Amino acid sequence: MIGSTFRPSTGRWPLAALLALAIVRGFGPGGAGAAPAQDGQRQVGQDGAAPRFEAIDVFVDSGEAPLAAWQLEVSGDGPKVTVVGVEGGEHAAFREPPYHDTRALQRSGRLIIAAFHTRDDLPTARTRVARVHFMVEGDGVVRYTARLVVAGGANGDRVTARASVRPAKENGR
Repeated sequence: MIGSTFRPSTGRWPLAALLALAIVRGFGPGGAGAAPAQDGQRQVGQDGAAPRFEAIDVFVDSGEAPLAAWQLEVSGDGPKVTVVGVEGGEHAAFREPPYHDTRALQRSGRLIIAAFHTRDDLPTARTRVARVHFMVEGDGVVRYTARLVVAGGANGDRVTARASVRPAKENGR
């Protein structure tokens, strides 16, 4: 048989049919019943203002100790703030995006992220471990924070470290 058809015994639908159904019902990009912005228009938030996007760089400073693992809670407090993306860090050990709950993205302004590296090439001192992107709806200043939950060294021992954030540089690291 060519292609996939609905089979009552297995309950399988062709992927194209499911996507078409989702689009027809209005559950595509933008959510239920949302219309995408047309040329020359802006998407607006609930208060009528266009949302803005901001990014922060997240750093862990482990001093002279090699940093092999870390876990942080990153948040943005202010007007309606939503985490919309996560990038990896600067050092090769943490270049891949950190582990996070992808379902938590776009639900709140808080996200727990974590990473580990098991090879010998580990960063010391202050290193950028992630870049977190936020969507902000409404006016006002957002206060971004990163709280270090735990940091570990190559042997699994705890490492004394500090977390910090700063606005991400627009074009560059």
